[in-house]
Amino acid sequence: MCLACPVWSKMLMGKLSESSLDTVEFPHDGPDAMEIVLRIAHLQFDKILDSGLSHVILAQMANLVETHDLYHLIKAFSCRWLEYFCDEITVNSPSIAWVFGEEKMFKDCFIDLVKATNKQDDERGITERCIRELSTPAGIGDVIMSVRGKAIDRILSIFHIAMQGIENDTAMQCVVEESRCYGHRISMITEPLRRLKLLPLPSEGEEISVSVNNVEAELADTMQYPESDEQHEDCYDDIYR
Repeated sequence: MCLACPVWSKMLMGKLSESSLDTVEFPHDGPDAMEIVLRIAHLQFDKILDSGLSHVILAQMANLVETHDLYHLIKAFSCRWLEYFCDEITVNSPSIAWVFGEEKMFKDCFIDLVKATNKQDDERGITERCIRELSTPAGIGDVIMSVRGKAIDRILSIFHIAMQGIENDTAMQCVVEESRCYGHRISMITEPLRRLKLLPLPSEGEEISVSVNNVEAELADTMQYPESDEQHEDCYDDIYR
């Protein structure tokens, strides 16, 4: 391994070696990732998992690569390991992509992480606590939560405008059944917001507990209104998306 890894070489050989007789401990290195690295170093390529590594092993591998300067050793295999990487987002995803030199993937993972984070510890998924406990440079967690809040504000601003338009009679007017249409339009906006417990609509900058993904999923099928000069006979059947 000294020939494959400059860090191990310094630890085990020469005047800077930590030990010549005793076993050198690697308490923070994952055994599964270590086995893969050792097999690569011993040219046992036929026994290496070349695709579909779990996020846990990828995180272990990223730690090994970062701490022991192993990127040159695993570079030929990293593309296959990351082939299915973006199918699942975890708190470790951005750091894994960064260590393996995938800049675009890093940006995509960062965006996904912002969208997946919620502030409720009792929900499944990625919570603010997970973000705060990331082993990232100081301030990264604050950036993630700040961008998340701004994204939710941008989405909800659409519904602020829609509600104001209806209340001020500047939105589309149904020329067939105005009263029925009015109630339906209100319900099409308020129902998904009620499911998210976002009624009354929060003011800009107000803390929202759900994630951007939760908001998008609930509001994705909300009615998009036709132009004011269009006639529609039954608002309950003609859903304009």
